[in-house]
Amino acid sequence: MRNIFSVLGNAFASFRDMITESERLPKNEIDAYRVRIRNHRRAVYIRAALIVVVLLIAAVIAYRVYERRSYDSYEIISEETSADNISNYCYVKGRILRYSADGAALLKSDLESVWYVSYNMTQPCVSTFGKTILIYDRRGSEVQVYDEDGRVGSFATEMPILYACCSKNGNVACVLESGSGMEIAYYSAEGTRIATLSKSAEETGFPVCMALSENGKQLAVSYVTAVNGAVSTNLIFYSFRNPESADKVIADLSYSGIVIPDIRYISDTVAAVFRDNGVSFFGGNGKPAENASVDFDDEIISTFTGDGFAGFIFRNRNSTNPYRMEIYSGNGKLISRTDMEIVYDRISVCGNEILLSSSSELAIYTKKGICRFYGGIDEGNLSGIQKIGRKRYLAVTDMSTKVIELD
Repeated sequence: MRNIFSVLGNAFASFRDMITESERLPKNEIDAYRVRIRNHRRAVYIRAALIVVVLLIAAVIAYRVYERRSYDSYEIISEETSADNISNYCYVKGRILRYSADGAALLKSDLESVWYVSYNMTQPCVSTFGKTILIYDRRGSEVQVYDEDGRVGSFATEMPILYACCSKNGNVACVLESGSGMEIAYYSAEGTRIATLSKSAEETGFPVCMALSENGKQLAVSYVTAVNGAVSTNLIFYSFRNPESADKVIADLSYSGIVIPDIRYISDTVAAVFRDNGVSFFGGNGKPAENASVDFDDEIISTFTGDGFAGFIFRNRNSTNPYRMEIYSGNGKLISRTDMEIVYDRISVCGNEILLSSSSELAIYTKKGICRFYGGIDEGNLSGIQKIGRKRYLAVTDMSTKVIELD
C-alpha cells in the first residue's frame, strides 16, 4: 500500500510539472493566441489523464481493502420460511442454478428466475463449464444443455448414463453402460454423436473420471486397473480436432501404484490431474505435456478448482486447526496455505471464494487464504450455501431458504 502512495505522489509531481510547463508565447498576437489555445488544450488533456489515473488507483485500493476485509456476523435480508428439502443448488458464474427431479431454474442475485424448465429425471446431476450447464439423468438417458439464455439442446442416449461432463460450447461426453462394459460417447448439444471411444476394461481399465476442454476439442480420461491387488492408472487424452482421424488418442500415460480420481480443466488449455499423492498440470493446444507437478506427503481430504487454480485440504496434526488448505496456480506455484478451524462436510467454489460448511457453521476464504467469515448459522441446519452478491449468500436450511449479508 505504501508503494501505491509513493507512485501516486510521483505521478502528481510529474503532472504538475507538465501543466506548469507551457509553450512560450511569441510576440505576434495571432501566433500567441494559437499558442494559448494549444496550452489550454494540453492542460485539459493532462488534467483528464490525471483524473483517470487517480480513479484507477482509488479503484485498486478499494478492491484490495474489500478483498482483505473480514466479517464476524451476518444479517438476514430475506427469507422463505417453507423448507426446500428436494432442491439442489449450484453456482454458475454469478448466478445460481436450482434443480430437482422435476425441473430447474437459473436465478439472478435477487433470486428472480432468468428461466425455468420442467423435466422428469430420477437422479438429476449437473456439470458446468463457464456459463454452460449440463443436466443429465444418472442411470437414465435424458440429457439437457443450457446457458444463461435458456436451452441450447437436448437428447436421449442409447444406453444408461453413468456420468457426463460438458465443454463451454455445449458438447457433452457421456460414460455409458453397455452390455459388454463401458462406452464413452461424445455428442453435440443437439445430440449428434461426434465420436465413440470404445475401450475394453481389460485393455485400459475402468473410466473413473473425465473432463472436456473449454472448446470441446480435447477429452482427458482416467482409467483405473487392478491386477493381482496392484492398482494403476492409464491417463489418456483424446483429440477431436480432426473428425476424419480414426485414432483420437494423442497422449497415453501410465501411473503405476497411483490412482487419478478426478480431472478438471482450470483454463482453456490447462487440465489439473488430481493424483492420490499430488497434482499434475497438463497444458498445450496440441499434444498435452505435463507443465508442472506437485507431490504431497499428507493425505488429501478434499479437492476443488476455480478459474486458474486448484485447491487441496489436508488433515492437520495441529489440534487447534484440524485442517490445512493449499491452493496452487496452473503452473504449480503455491498461491496460499491456510490453517482452518472449521470441521466441514461440504465445500464449494464461487468465483475466487471457497465456501466450507457443516450443519451449523460456515467459513468463507478467498483463494489468497484470507478468511472473510467464520461463524455459526443459528437458523436451522445448514444444507447448502452459495454466493449471490458481493457480500450476499443464499443459505438453505431445513427450516427455510434465506439471503444473508455479511456484516
